[in-house]
Amino acid sequence: MFQKLESFTKDVSDLANQPVLSAEAMKGQFDAAPNEVREYLNKLVDALKKTEEGDSGAKNIGASAITGLTGTDIQTIMESLKTYTETYNGKIQKGRVSFTVPAGANATQTVSFPKAFTNDPEVAVTHNGTATPDKYGLVSVSSVTKTNFKLTGYNGGTSAVVLYYSWIAVD
Repeated sequence: MFQKLESFTKDVSDLANQPVLSAEAMKGQFDAAPNEVREYLNKLVDALKKTEEGDSGAKNIGASAITGLTGTDIQTIMESLKTYTETYNGKIQKGRVSFTVPAGANATQTVSFPKAFTNDPEVAVTHNGTATPDKYGLVSVSSVTKTNFKLTGYNGGTSAVVLYYSWIAVD
């Protein structure tokens, strides 16, 4: 645990107005405070560099509580963040897909998730890259499973086009 440096063992202000000490004693009086500061800072650096379980430098640095995480010291917050990340790893996935859709028709593409979900996720899709959403913006999602979903896009134009979609899935 960090300790405050509250006072010095020797203060220059404690010296008499007329020197009565030897030159060596005076030097010692003047050097005492800087030496104590040096020793204190070296101990502080050593304490900050500690990596012992339960008494690391990070364990002894306070921090404001963060909503959704536990702890009010750096070590505990980092451990909580690691647990949070491991808990939600793979529960939110995203991607992009593109495929050719014939003129005036629908086309369906099966989109596989990079990592299988534990449960069937909720999927949201948006069309990208056109200024005419009335022709190309119709999109639907169906047959959602833990490993994939079907994306159907519509082409209201007069020629085949490659349509681009972004998706996000949350377990």
